[in-house]
Amino acid sequence: MAEAQREAMRSRYEAIRWMLNKRMHRLWAAPEAKGLGMEACPLSEITGTSRIVIQRGIKELEDQAFPDPETGAGGSDDPDPIPSL
Repeated sequence: MAEAQREAMRSRYEAIRWMLNKRMHRLWAAPEAKGLGMEACPLSEITGTSRIVIQRGIKELEDQAFPDPETGAGGSDDPDPIPSL
């Protein structure tokens, strides 16, 4: 990984680190690590996050069931949810 890429990732991480709780930290780190294609190693070195925490986040995302964006989370089929007055 080029130094410019490492610095860009470090900068993105530092910009949001202060607002991440433990779970959000894992969920942020997981796709970042997968995007690198080398799982947790480079991200761990850049952010100081342990590989175990990153791997736990990857597993958590893989096991997560997300609602279908087409159907939503089971909301109303009514195109105008606010009745006219």
